[in-house]
Amino acid sequence: MEKSFIETVVEAGSSAFTCEVYPPRDEAERQRLLFALKAMREGPCRGISVTCSAKRAYIETLETARLVRAETGLSVLVHVPCGGLSKADFLDRVVKLTDAGFSDLLIVRGDPVERNQRFEVPAGTYQYAAQAIASLRLVDFPVRLAAACHPEGHGETEDVDVDFQHLVDKVSFGVDLLIGQMAYDASLLERFVSRLRRAGVSVPFMAGILPLASFKAANGVRNLGRISVPESLAHDLESASDARSVGLGHALELSRGLKSVFGIVGVHLFRTMDPGSLRAFGQVFERLDSWPRVLARGFLLTGLLRYGSSIRWEYLIGRIWGAGRCV
Repeated sequence: MEKSFIETVVEAGSSAFTCEVYPPRDEAERQRLLFALKAMREGPCRGISVTCSAKRAYIETLETARLVRAETGLSVLVHVPCGGLSKADFLDRVVKLTDAGFSDLLIVRGDPVERNQRFEVPAGTYQYAAQAIASLRLVDFPVRLAAACHPEGHGETEDVDVDFQHLVDKVSFGVDLLIGQMAYDASLLERFVSRLRRAGVSVPFMAGILPLASFKAANGVRNLGRISVPESLAHDLESASDARSVGLGHALELSRGLKSVFGIVGVHLFRTMDPGSLRAFGQVFERLDSWPRVLARGFLLTGLLRYGSSIRWEYLIGRIWGAGRCV
């Protein structure tokens, strides 16, 4: 049986590399997607997530997931927005996905149609992803669930500590994998993962990476709310004659550095469709995969000494031996 996205990530130890794609809007984007999928298939990419848009029909996400599976043979994680859906409509969407053979789902609230719009939902519908996750676990759907998290706090929150507690509660409803919002600072991610483990959250965590192609892109990321871009990186992007190469170089170096951060199982690359960039990441993770597993075990044992009883034993054993689920 084909391994699931989440099983594949967990078994990769600390060197998982996965990518995100989005449904193409026209034939030109479809061809671009096919070129990107070829690069993903030929490199060390272990799985692909398929995102969605509030401005487009959800069937496009399902059709793209089918295309990704057919073109690459890799495991697929499908984004499932729940905000504004009734329980019946949400479960119907999940049934359609599982009937199509997709059982690894990233449950998200979803975004408003317009970026600066306040997200509001009708009465009697889901307002948060945690509600939908709880519903799925209560009816015992045969699915594996991933959830999004925000290392610096959700852009809409007024209190990052309250936001963090909401994340802990969401995981407790039955999440198998956390994928972080984009971040640009390894030390920030290390502090976030440390806080997760101290709070008793032991599910695998993947760092979200989005290479910045310009100074304008850096400002756009900052405007999303609670995503910081180091001033040094912003300065280099603004002054560089080839800002795209600067942004890609930073993302590659960050990915290398995250290898040694205990508690991060790998990198999830957001919305990067350029085959050259994908091959560059592929070279990084091919080198990471060549590291002896004993070295990875050393990082884990170091983490045990550092974090002590905040790590559940079944999580530690699963990570050391690179097999089984983290629960």
